[in-house]
Amino acid sequence: MYLIRPLRQADLPLVEAGLRSGGMPDKHARRLQMQDNGICTYLFAWQGDAPLGHLLLTWTGPEQEPMKSAIPDCPEVGALFVQQDMRSRGIGGCLLASAEHLVLSRGLNQIGLAAGIDNKQAQRLYRRRGYVDAGFPQFTVSWTFFDKEGREQIESEQCRYLTKQLAVPMDS
Repeated sequence: MYLIRPLRQADLPLVEAGLRSGGMPDKHARRLQMQDNGICTYLFAWQGDAPLGHLLLTWTGPEQEPMKSAIPDCPEVGALFVQQDMRSRGIGGCLLASAEHLVLSRGLNQIGLAAGIDNKQAQRLYRRRGYVDAGFPQFTVSWTFFDKEGREQIESEQCRYLTKQLAVPMDS
């Protein structure tokens, strides 16, 4: 149904045409460079040649304290996005499942993410997939973007940090 795979250089024109960059020029190209440098895996969901969504799996662990010190080797999910008209069709779950599989394939058994407190739809998805509150205090995630007039803006979101313990498959 949906193909999930890391972004490739040849995909950039399709991605740039098919997914809005949210006012962040060269966002996908920068993340592809990070992937090429081994910092992350930039997963995309595809239906034919149409990109439907993405997820950034960072291998260097959380960037914010206190998570950074407490769980430095925990790969972190970020930038989970599914096109508005394609939401609630299992794409986000497929992207998360693929990320979890990649984490396990590297011999790791925990994955984490920052979940926006007000994003109830995402919260439901994470809970269904087995993510639980890791017990850290609430924190703020901020990012910059350019509005339609080209002015730089800052947005923020209050978050909780969730983790999931991944079960290592038993040999049969």
